[in-house]
This record gives sequence, structure tokens and C-alpha cells, in this order.
Amino acid sequence: MKNNSLSKNAVRRHAFKSLFLHQVRDIEALGELVERLLKKEVQSLSEMVNEKTSCLPFPERDELLGWYDGDLDQLTHEFPRLQRYALFATAMGMIESHLQFLCKHAQQICGIQIAVNDLNGKGVVRAITYLTKVCRFRISTGQRSEVNHLTMLQKIRNAIVHNEGTPPDCDLEAIRQYRTRCPHFDLSTRNQIRPKESFLGIAIHLGQLLVTTIIAEIEKAERRAQH
Repeated sequence: MKNNSLSKNAVRRHAFKSLFLHQVRDIEALGELVERLLKKEVQSLSEMVNEKTSCLPFPERDELLGWYDGDLDQLTHEFPRLQRYALFATAMGMIESHLQFLCKHAQQICGIQIAVNDLNGKGVVRAITYLTKVCRFRISTGQRSEVNHLTMLQKIRNAIVHNEGTPPDCDLEAIRQYRTRCPHFDLSTRNQIRPKESFLGIAIHLGQLLVTTIIAEIEKAERRAQH
């Protein structure tokens, strides 16, 4: 009966890993597709504007260029920012959802009465607190760890979702300092977060590393329970 239970847990983890990988690839593929399409639109618009203005005298040329300034700004700045916001928020939501599942799975494996939802907080911070303090898993939380990065990314996600990308005063200095370690986003003169094209991939990669670490700890706990 015990071996049967272990087998079911292994199957459950395998299905989880397959689902997680599938969702990660979907988000990454969509991000890459939208980035390509936006670049193609910028190139197409630039070529059209150059063709229309190449033979115009100076005053008329500047006037016509002015007509297209707003379109170029949308395609090169605003549209990339909005789609990166959306996919990053989606990726963070996915990571947090899967961490919640892993916490529940760890509770079952370790035979613990306390559930992750019994703890204060939410998201990455609550999940890691549960796994390290309640389940006693060995997960690094140092400055260079995936946990530390994802804790900061959760602050960025909250600013994007709740305040159009502008961090609250209580998080602003921490996010400014984090940018020196994670140069995959900028801050505008008004402190609005501006993700770079590489930002989504970094967030997903960190999530994958953390999930891999947690699954390894769950499997160690399961092996200990056999003895």
C-alpha cells in the first residue's frame, strides 16, 4: 500500500512538471511572437514614412514626420511595455499558483497539519515561508537565490497590477537597488517600471529553478518517510 502511494505521488509530480513546462513554453512563445510582430510593425511604418518624406522639402517633411511620431512611440515604447506587463503578470500568477500546489503536496508528503493557507501573507513569500519554516526544507534564501529574486519580482508584479507599474514608496528604494542586480528593466523619470525584452524570460527561468529545487526537497522528504 505504501509503495502504491509513493507511485501515485510520483505520477502526480510528473503530471505537474509536464503541465508547468507546457504553460511556461506557451507564455514564452507568445512573448516572442508579439515581440517579433511589434518589431515588424516598427520596420514597416519606418519604411513607409521614409518613402513618403524622402522627396519632400524641409518644412513639409517635418510636418509629416510629426504626424507619425505618436504611432512610432506606441510601437516602440507603449505597446511593448503593455504586452510585457501582461505576460509578466501572467507568468508570476502561474508561478505562484504552482508554488501553492507544491506546498499542498509537501504538506501531504510530510504529514503536517498546518496548511500553507494558515500562514499570513501571500504569493512567493508565503509559499517559501511555509516550505522552509513548516516543512523544514533546505531552500536558499540569500541575496543571490531564486527566492530573493522572485520576492523582488513579486514587488514589481504588484506595482504593475495595482499601480500601472509605479512602485509604492515603501518598495521604490528596494526596486531601485534590485535593478543593479537585475538589469532587465528600467525605471522612467517618473519611476514607472519599464521591462526590457529579456525580462519575461528571466522571471520564468527563476521560477523554473525554484520549482526544480522544491520538487527535489519533496522527493528527499518522501524517501525519508520510507525509513
